[in-house]
Amino acid sequence: DREDRVTTLPASAHPPFWYSGQTRSGLPYFLADDSIWISRDNLILSRLDIDVETPVAFYEDVDGTYWIGSSRNGLFHYDPVSKQLSAAPYGNEQTDHSIRSLTGDPYGNIWVASRTDVTMISRKDGSAVTYKSLPGLTGVMSTNSSLVGRDRTVYFGSIYRIFSFLAVNPEMERDIPLELDGIT
Repeated sequence: DREDRVTTLPASAHPPFWYSGQTRSGLPYFLADDSIWISRDNLILSRLDIDVETPVAFYEDVDGTYWIGSSRNGLFHYDPVSKQLSAAPYGNEQTDHSIRSLTGDPYGNIWVASRTDVTMISRKDGSAVTYKSLPGLTGVMSTNSSLVGRDRTVYFGSIYRIFSFLAVNPEMERDIPLELDGIT
């Protein structure tokens, strides 16, 4: 019977949810106006004890840290072990603090999309590179979705078009030593 497959929660038990997804470790999450809920056991929701206004993007990185994008206040990062929430220091690179999408590539880099730019935060050293305009896509990017393909390509969906970046392993990017002995 199809009804046996459906579970609903009482409407008064939780706020209205606007976004949902799945963490890297497979847990469903739900984002409300000012709260984040994670399902740990068969839709028994636990509210994260954090204060982020209008969370619209959520990502669990390879280290188990949660990255939270707010449509009003930028990027946050939450350690579920220490229960510490902090504003991510990468916001200065972005021209717009209205985060729209978060994802991670196979190398552990975090990709953050706002209305006007895309920022890649390196897992290797925490540095950030922000792309403020792309060929054929300048000004407002209006990126609202992201995903990583099997070929390591990071895709972003925009109201204007789909655009992508090829993820690069930061461990493979090394300077080649060059010796210039005997050259005048």
